[in-house]
Amino acid sequence: MFWCAGLYILCLVAYLVRTWNTLQLVLACPTVLLFLYFWYVGRVYMVSSRVYMLL
Repeated sequence: MFWCAGLYILCLVAYLVRTWNTLQLVLACPTVLLFLYFWYVGRVYMVSSRVYMLL
């Protein structure tokens, strides 16, 4: 069910964004946000567990 919903969302985004290079940029942005989120969660975990990394 989630796969079908993702395909419908992809079709909608592809309809709204007409050029393929802009479509690739729009589809790649959530991945960048996910990587930034994991970096932030790692930092919060290190601070909360008092594990400090020497740079």
